[in-house]
Amino acid sequence: MEALFAFFDRFFIWIPRVILVRSTHGGVKWCMKLWDNAEPDVTELKPGLHFYWPLTSEYELTITARRPVDIPTMSILTSDGRSLIVSAAVVFRINNVLAALGERNWDVDSTLVDVTQAAIFRAIRRRSFQQLIDGDVDELIDELTENTKKSLVKFGILIESVLPKDFDKSTSYRVFGETTSFITQENVE
Repeated sequence: MEALFAFFDRFFIWIPRVILVRSTHGGVKWCMKLWDNAEPDVTELKPGLHFYWPLTSEYELTITARRPVDIPTMSILTSDGRSLIVSAAVVFRINNVLAALGERNWDVDSTLVDVTQAAIFRAIRRRSFQQLIDGDVDELIDELTENTKKSLVKFGILIESVLPKDFDKSTSYRVFGETTSFITQENVE
C-alpha cells in the first residue's frame, strides 16, 4: 500500500494545481527555473485564483487583514530598579507580502513579538516606576506604536497600535552562580 501512495505522490507533482487566495489573505510563490541554477522567481499572490506546478514551485499564504496578536508577559526593571510585569497587544496588518514572507522574514508573528517586546523593554527601562504610574498613558502608547512601526516597516508589517494590557509589580528571581537571589519590592527600596 505504501508503494501505491509513493507512486501517486510522485505522479501528482507533474500536474499543475490551483490556489484560491481569499480576500483577507496574500501569499508568495517561489518558482525554480529548470534551465539554469538561477535564484527562484518570487511572485506575490494577491486575492484570486493562481496556478502553480508542484514540481518547480511552492507557495505560502498568510493573513494580510487587520488582526491582533498578544505579546507575552515579561518582567522588566524600571530605571529606579523596580520589577514590573508587562504584557501588550499589537494590532497590525501586512501591507507588503513579499517583504513579510518572501525576502526578509520567515515567521511574521515571531518577528512581531520580538520587535514589540524590544520596544516595550526600551520604553519601560527608561522610566521610573513613579513616571509610569503618574505619566500619560497615551504618550506611552504613542511611543510604543511609533517605535514598533518604524522597526517593522522593513518587514512589510504596518502597525496600527501597541496597547499595554497587564502592568503590575512583580517579584523576580535571579540566579547568581550557585545561589538564588530573591529580588522583591522591599529589597529594592
